[in-house]
Amino acid sequence: MNLTYTAADKSPLDKDAKNLGVKSSLWDLSTSTSVPPGQVHLLVLKNVLHKQADVDTSFQTVSEMVSPNGFILVEEVTKNFPLCLALEALVEKLSGEEEKSAKSSNVCRVCGCYLTEGSWVEVFSRHNYEVVYRRSDNLLSTIFLLRKKVQSTIPPIIFPINELECTWLEDLKTQMKELEKAPEDARLWLVAEQATNGIVGFFNCLRLEAGGEKVRSIFISNLKSSSARPTITATSPEFQSLAEKDLTVNIYRDGNWGCFKHIPIQDNESGTEKTTEYAYVNVTTRGDLSSLKWIESPLKFFHKNGHNTELCSVYYTSLNFRDVMLATGKLPPDAIPGDMATQDCVLGMEFAGRDSAGKRIMGILPAKGLATAVDTEKRFLWDIPDNWSMEEAATVPVVYCTAYYALVTRGRIQRGERVLIHSGSGGVGQAAISVALSYGCEVFTTVGSKEKKEYLKSIFPQLQDRNFSTQETFHLNLTF
Repeated sequence: MNLTYTAADKSPLDKDAKNLGVKSSLWDLSTSTSVPPGQVHLLVLKNVLHKQADVDTSFQTVSEMVSPNGFILVEEVTKNFPLCLALEALVEKLSGEEEKSAKSSNVCRVCGCYLTEGSWVEVFSRHNYEVVYRRSDNLLSTIFLLRKKVQSTIPPIIFPINELECTWLEDLKTQMKELEKAPEDARLWLVAEQATNGIVGFFNCLRLEAGGEKVRSIFISNLKSSSARPTITATSPEFQSLAEKDLTVNIYRDGNWGCFKHIPIQDNESGTEKTTEYAYVNVTTRGDLSSLKWIESPLKFFHKNGHNTELCSVYYTSLNFRDVMLATGKLPPDAIPGDMATQDCVLGMEFAGRDSAGKRIMGILPAKGLATAVDTEKRFLWDIPDNWSMEEAATVPVVYCTAYYALVTRGRIQRGERVLIHSGSGGVGQAAISVALSYGCEVFTTVGSKEKKEYLKSIFPQLQDRNFSTQETFHLNLTF
């Protein structure tokens, strides 16, 4: 896309603006008409309209410059009018326009030239423009993003795509073929109401197809379960307001409408590096270990969520079997319970480091543990014993939580019971042996070699030869 910027004013453009590649045009709104009409995609008017004798006529003139699907961005003073009037008087005279403004009888002026926010909306509405976005600085000015209201004679088609098995795909193909031949004001609205949904990327691809310029999307993406959902039907006020704005992407989140911006990374940007205090390790392409990279973390914007969340510095972290399976693509993220399939990073489950007070801690978290810093709930943090190194502590949380949950929480082991543990030399195996022995159970385990057997005997003196089975023996002397 090639963009051309043109600045129009009564006086010539300054040298700095010309150096930025901005074209200049001498133009006086009060005496000129829009020539040529319908060529501008975005027209920016900063404190221009209130200086005109007839606001309605002036707005009609500039609006004719805009293409049918174009936008007008207006900034005007809407508060503290005496203050702004004094400031403007210091910069320039109003050229008698305060007296001329009395000729505009269909708007209510304040201080002889200004309009309130509500009065501006009335002006725009009279010219059939919809306020797409409005924001005030709460001091002087308000910006309005405007677009011509769309009046279509063809009933819109609302097409839900909530079902993730894509059984709707064949019907959508039929709709797209019909849309290709339909009039320009025909609209096909894709509606997705599930939090896990690929509508944003799918819609970007669909827009490239024949007839794609007539497709619009609505995505209900609430983050709070308590948030209300808008009613999307052909006759509902919420949908009719969206149809008048005719924006391509419409995202509803927790009471507010907005959009996501999909920005493809250029080839020359993919290798960009920067210095940051907060980063995590992730594969940019799942299954391809060569794509393993450090990625800047959003934790630089961290704010405490009450007193339950802690930002911790990571000194050591562990690479677990699950991480290897996920990174190599042998385990799909949707095989993990919860919403892990929707996360951008699923690697890293445990760490050792220091909390915000400098205390040595170890912890467990769902993902993003291969990082310089992590945020986790305090209930999943434990103090590191004085006789442990941080390197040792980083290997403890996941395996011991796994073993404790299996044997104590679910298995309800009791003193004197016999416990069989497979692959005892692995991380979870060693943790399970330790937990079982601490509960006074008799442990039997399998190992892959004599070396692993001797290693376990060295760290667990309670284990004798009769407690082991190796690949060479394939036998355990168990009597129950």
